[in-house]
Parts: sequence; structure tokens; C-alpha cells
Amino acid sequence: MSRRDNLKLVVGELFAFGIPPAEATEALIRADCAGPGAIVREMVEQGGYSVVAPVTDRALLVLGPGFEEIVEAAASTGLESELDPGGVARTTSRPSALYYAMVYFPSGGKVAQLQQSSSLSQLFGVAEQGYGIYTYVISGAGVDDGDVPNSETYRELLRVIETYVISADGDGAVPRQQAHSFLVPVDAARAGESLLDQTGPELSAHGRKAYAVYLESQGQRELARRLLTRPGPFLVSSLEPRLIPSERSAPRLVVDLSDVGAEYMFSVVDAYDRAIPESQVGSLESLQPIRSRLIDLMPDAVASGVNRGRTAGDWVYMLGPRQIARAAYDVNQPGETANGG
Repeated sequence: MSRRDNLKLVVGELFAFGIPPAEATEALIRADCAGPGAIVREMVEQGGYSVVAPVTDRALLVLGPGFEEIVEAAASTGLESELDPGGVARTTSRPSALYYAMVYFPSGGKVAQLQQSSSLSQLFGVAEQGYGIYTYVISGAGVDDGDVPNSETYRELLRVIETYVISADGDGAVPRQQAHSFLVPVDAARAGESLLDQTGPELSAHGRKAYAVYLESQGQRELARRLLTRPGPFLVSSLEPRLIPSERSAPRLVVDLSDVGAEYMFSVVDAYDRAIPESQVGSLESLQPIRSRLIDLMPDAVASGVNRGRTAGDWVYMLGPRQIARAAYDVNQPGETANGG
């Protein structure tokens, strides 16, 4: 059984025996039964709104300073019945109307594809199958306060995706399995409007929090914190038709555009929007060229014309079964594998 399955059973037993949620949370954390975020999420998911305060208060008391963002995100994902690691959406209390949609912008496609659902969990967890690479467009921190984080870059990214991807190679000649696709969550009721008017950072905040909690549960606390605190936007690329990996070894390419100026968005989108060589379909090698093209955009990480003292490793990450390979590093250095995983 996976650690996630074990945690679910243990939490269920604790609730069944009437153990107070705060005490159960402290016991699970001190016993290192899972990452703190995973524990809080599971406690809230099974216990509901009434346990949020005791669970989060006790978790923060035990963990101390520095865990506020991950605990809050975990409680939020638990309440919203977010994605499980296998990408299966849980039942929500929302009515059956199709409130949400995911717009697909595939390379070489004439028109964007639309997937509708009453659940954001389902849209992030069960994508349309058959594409070679799925890149989720995710907003950054700040949306919860009513702001549009890094709005200039965010708006330009959406504009370029909408206008450039569909118009480029629009003869539909790229086979679907060799096509990269951008995925943008939208309001289903706004179909036909511009992409910017259809979407909003609050829609992708759902997936951002769920993915951050997953990263924290895998020991990637630094990257999880980035998703919860930085303005973004973020691009998360997967070979699977889901945001959260089905297993730890499933690769992900994560790009943090917080310090990348709006004037770079055309080049960023172009780095993704290429047909995948047939020999690379379904393999980690299909992500490597994207990674390389992004690094080449700013080898010294001079963003928006201002030298911010960052390396490329501060914005491009390749995740694999054992560690993160930052873009600025030589992935063949001791301790890292040639595929960056």
C-alpha cells in the first residue's frame, strides 16, 4: 500500500475511535506518519469544516514558525475535496451544472479543445487523454486577497497562448500523441469570450494549492513554498493527463515565471509549442528540449532587463524520482542522474 493509503486508513480509525482531532493531528505529525501538509489535508478531508480550527491550530503549535502557508493550503484542499495522488476526483457538494471548463491549446491544432465539468478537481485530475505533454497554466500567490498576481506577465502569457499557439502550424498536421498542449481552467459560462475574460487566477489557485501540498508531502518543501508565496504564474508540465503525479517517479517540469518579464512570454510559449519527435513520445526526453530552450532564453537570468541576481535554477525545475534538478546545474554532476530525475 502507498503511504497515502496508510494515512487514510489511520485517520479513519482515529475518527472512528473518537480521538479528538487536535490530539490525532499532533500524534500523526510527531510519529512522522506523512508530511505535515498531507496529515492536515487528510484530517480535514475526513473531518470536515468543524475540525479545521483544532487541526490547523495544533499543527502550527507542533511545527512552529515557517509552516503557515502549507498548513493553510492543506486545510483548503481538504475542505474542497481536492485531487488524490492518482488523479481521481472526489465527490463535491456542488450541483451538477457545468460551472468549469479546461481549455486545451494543442500545438498544431486549428482550434482550442474544451473539457467541461462541475468539479475543478476533475479538470485538474482527469485530463483528456492522448496528448504528448500537458502543461497546466497556474496563477501565483495573492489571488486569495483579491489581487491578480504579477498581472502584466500573467495577462501576456494568456494572450500569447491564445493568439500564437492556435495560429502557428494551424493545419492540424501534428498527430495528437506528438502534440504539446497548454491547459487553462476557465469559467464555462464565459465561452466565446477572450481567454483573459474567460479565466481568472482564482480558478487555477485550486490546483496550485493541491500541487503544493503534494510537493510538501514528497519532501520538496522549498518548491511547495514557492507555489504558495510567489506571484507566478507557474507552468507545470506532465506526461500524464493529470496535474498531481500518480507516482513519485512520474516526471514534472515546473517553471516559476515570477521574475520573468512580460516581454519574454512569446519566447516562453514558443519553447513549449513544438511537435514532439515520435521517438520521444511518452518519455522524459520529450521534456528535456523544453527545459533546454527555457534555459537558453535567460542563461544568466536577467529578467525584465534588470539583473536580479538569480540563476536559471531559480525558475526552472525538473522533478523526478529522487530529487529536483535545477536548470542552472549540470545534471551529470555527482549525485544527479543524466535525466535530471
